[in-house]
Amino acid sequence: MDVDVEGIMGSLAARRPDPRDHAAVSGWMLGALGVLHAPVYRSRELRSRLEALGVTDRMAGYFAERAAPLGLPSGRPSARVVAATFYGFSPQAVAQHVPAVWDRADPATVLAATLDAMRELLGRLLADREDDVRKLLALLAPVADLQETAGRPLAAAWADVARTGDAFVDLWLATTVIRESRGDGHVALLVAEGIGPLESHLVSTGDRPEVRETLVGMRGWTSQEIDAAVAGLRGRGLLDEAGGRTEACRALRRSIEQRTDERSQGAWAEVGPEVVERSSMLLLELLPPVLTSGTLLPAVLQRLTPQA
Repeated sequence: MDVDVEGIMGSLAARRPDPRDHAAVSGWMLGALGVLHAPVYRSRELRSRLEALGVTDRMAGYFAERAAPLGLPSGRPSARVVAATFYGFSPQAVAQHVPAVWDRADPATVLAATLDAMRELLGRLLADREDDVRKLLALLAPVADLQETAGRPLAAAWADVARTGDAFVDLWLATTVIRESRGDGHVALLVAEGIGPLESHLVSTGDRPEVRETLVGMRGWTSQEIDAAVAGLRGRGLLDEAGGRTEACRALRRSIEQRTDERSQGAWAEVGPEVVERSSMLLLELLPPVLTSGTLLPAVLQRLTPQA
């Protein structure tokens, strides 16, 4: 898809929050840091390394890459653990690939391949900005170290991955810990609100044909499971008869996002507004070559693109 770099950058700059509003900073950083984190999921560098290890299915590779730290130092995360922590995938879809993927490449091998791929990818995209990468890493490494990990298993697993001494890789690791900590907190709130893994998609999108296509094709849910989830959300007044989101649904979604940001603000508050200001400025300078690299999934770009 064509990437509206000017529009995305203009929107990010315009929405850059007051660095003293720590909850708003957490929400803004989710999008901005996501540009540096997300290329791993579409990286040809990682895909080629996994294929060399015998992991040729893309979904198997995704589950393996993201879950690998859960199996360190010597374990193999089960399908139940991966489905529980990733949350939005059908357990049956996860079980098609996990634990079988570990027979082809164990978690430590997958993790090593992932870090090597990100070294190559970000090194290629940001080769002429290494000084700025180092400056941003110096700012974000303490933020990553301060992330909450209690009750946040993916964040805890990634926080245990040792830094490599390579600025590109270590910046990616910092974005990963920050992202997964917020994500774990988000899942906890969904659970508290009784919003299950499948329902978590529908309260964000409503029930539309293109949404169903993604839920079946990418997330592994069946049409029957989607029908049941839609009926349940209608019964709660969160979807209307046409499958659209009600105002109650929109309000609930806003509340969950706000509370997620509030529960993810502690590290940003601790490092202070100067670090927030400097890191956000550096981020805005580093993002354009990543946005135009073809490594970001369409869904990531759509979330960042200003809506008409």
